[in-house]
Amino acid sequence: MNTVSLKSLVTPIEQKAGGNNFPVLSITAGIGFVSQKEKFGKNIAGAQYSKYIVIKRGDFSYNKGNSKAYPHGCIYCLENYDSAAVPNVFYSFRFTSEYAFPQYYKYIFESSFLNQQLRKLVNSGVRDDGLLNLYEKDFYSCLVPCPPLEEQRRIAEILGCCDRVIALKKELIAEKKKQKKALMQKLLNPDSGFRLPGFSGEWKEFKISEICKIEGGGTPATGDEQCWNGDIFWCTPSDITNAGKYISHTPQKITQKGIDTSSATLLPTGSVIMCSRASIGPRCITQVPMATNQGFKNFICSDLLYNEFWYYFIDTILEDLYKMASGNTFKEVSKNSIATYNVTIPSSLKEQKAIADILSAADKEIDLLEQELAQQE
Repeated sequence: MNTVSLKSLVTPIEQKAGGNNFPVLSITAGIGFVSQKEKFGKNIAGAQYSKYIVIKRGDFSYNKGNSKAYPHGCIYCLENYDSAAVPNVFYSFRFTSEYAFPQYYKYIFESSFLNQQLRKLVNSGVRDDGLLNLYEKDFYSCLVPCPPLEEQRRIAEILGCCDRVIALKKELIAEKKKQKKALMQKLLNPDSGFRLPGFSGEWKEFKISEICKIEGGGTPATGDEQCWNGDIFWCTPSDITNAGKYISHTPQKITQKGIDTSSATLLPTGSVIMCSRASIGPRCITQVPMATNQGFKNFICSDLLYNEFWYYFIDTILEDLYKMASGNTFKEVSKNSIATYNVTIPSSLKEQKAIADILSAADKEIDLLEQELAQQE
């Protein structure tokens, strides 16, 4: 395939904002153009605004900022604004060659095609302001593929279709999550007036300590042979942040490092674990016996409570529980605050299970859609 220098296809943009009023944008790696107000909470252009570069819909900017995911910077096309002002430290350009179809190159840039060349062109790494030491002339010297124009159009059309499929899938996932939230409000709220067909038994009020045993977390004692030498896993809040409903194990087994003499209760399979630190908040159901550290409050359900129902129900009271959090280093909900909190739940385990099954099915549908999306992205 024929390759040409970027400078043979584009024209650098030099028009400055001056005293004109344009939306002020920046670039967030992995996302694209975003307003400075959205990214920083305010416009940070200040006195430099007059020197910002004016770009129009279909123009491109290269943000040579270094980040972990994009160590060589990133290039995005302006698509959601007719015109905007962007920092003059960006290299902004538009395609002007009759041999270039801009949308094709949008996908070239998104694929990080230039990374290998940029890595060789960067001079002595990153500056104090976080920008790569890369001269403008070197950037425009990068080579890009230049197939026949009709082929560029066709490739862009195919990839554009993929983008639309992904966008529709994201919209569907968002809608399914809204539907699940609405279901939870109907199924888990005794005042909603909605009952599943076939169930008419009363909902009863309990203190949480009356329907399940509440255990705190801790580090296993030195002499706890079952934990230190068995197949027991120890869970920290970071282990379950993205774990979903079930957690079968954590990345590490307990080791003899950093132990103290505090106790950590061994939780049976099926326990519901909840982060008690108000800034984190995930909850999961255990699939193997495990212990947790001090960042959790854990529930061993009694015969009055179906564990999957409780997993979903907790979501409806988390906000209230976290309002009771206190502490200096970490704000946590105390065991006593949870124990004395009143909840109203179906007295029938069958109804609890039926509710949990419906919400679980909704979760599985969302999980499947998210897996499909991950494969498409």
